[in-house]
Amino acid sequence: MEDSRIHKRYALALYQLAGELNQLDRVYDDMRLIAQTCLDSKELMRLLASPVIRDTKKGKILAEIFGGKINELSQRFIDQVVMQNREVSLPSIALEFTQLVKDFKGIKTAIVTSAQPLDAETRAKIIAKLKKQTGSEVELVEKTDPEILGGFTLSLEGQLFDASVKNTMHRLRKEFNEKTNKSEI
Repeated sequence: MEDSRIHKRYALALYQLAGELNQLDRVYDDMRLIAQTCLDSKELMRLLASPVIRDTKKGKILAEIFGGKINELSQRFIDQVVMQNREVSLPSIALEFTQLVKDFKGIKTAIVTSAQPLDAETRAKIIAKLKKQTGSEVELVEKTDPEILGGFTLSLEGQLFDASVKNTMHRLRKEFNEKTNKSEI
């Protein structure tokens, strides 16, 4: 089992160094790319976790994947993580780093789930409304779930707003059942 304290320590060290070198935004983008790439690829995660593959080989593969896409500081950080045999923790460290930057900048993450992908206009309206309500920058994470039938659900800071057709139908069904049960008595 991975130790989350390790993720925090590595992320904090990178955060402090990137801040000192005025590269916080660039490294933030790099760490988002690294986390997403690793988490999207089961093969890459298996490679990073493999005790059979040497660290030098893992480092070369990571350099090949991210070469030219990330800045030198981020690449050196990956090399250091690999040298310390912590490569399997790379996605978690990257996610921890991005959270540190979000906390520092006051960026809130909202998760919107809709039956179909949002169009640009709807996305912009949701972000604008959330910015106005929270007074903060908002990062919108989009998910699709055809089972909600229509509408959307929005989660922000532990609060859930459910404007899905599925939820509306469930409420109507519950209301109908309650009324029919009362009338039978």
